[in-house]
Amino acid sequence: MKRFLTVAAGAACMALSTGAFAQFGGTHTMDATPYQFNVRGGILVPFDSDLRDLSDVWGAIGLDYRFSKSLLKDGETYASFDWMGRSLDGQPYNVFPLMLNQKFAMEDGQNYTFVGLGVIFFDGGPSDSVFGGRIGAGRMLNASTFVEAALVLSGEAGTRNPSNVGVYLGYRF
Repeated sequence: MKRFLTVAAGAACMALSTGAFAQFGGTHTMDATPYQFNVRGGILVPFDSDLRDLSDVWGAIGLDYRFSKSLLKDGETYASFDWMGRSLDGQPYNVFPLMLNQKFAMEDGQNYTFVGLGVIFFDGGPSDSVFGGRIGAGRMLNASTFVEAALVLSGEAGTRNPSNVGVYLGYRF
């Protein structure tokens, strides 16, 4: 199963990059200069029953780093780094997703969807890193505040699977 997920994830990356390169015109290059930062905080529920046995509800803090130019024509490209854990006192079973994401605004300008791919670091004894992805939707409450719901999927990291679903409240700088 792990081998199938790795192959599927690789195929998804290739499909996303092919679409991105097809929309490039001429000598357009990605500008990785930070344009905007977002900070998010929220709660999540892990899918793995062993992780739910540790705590039913986990906390999460995230930072988004939006690039000034998007990889895809109609959207925003940003990198996200999150900490997801059951406690702040350094106990094991923390999840650290590092993702490259693409956000797409809906016609009303307030709602949006996003998709991301990257690596998930997990210190769930033994520590491991796996390929993962995230998908979700959000809504801008005003010019700076937003809410999001996100589904994070990954393969097994060691003997556990850090996949989860969460809700977040965020602030855009």
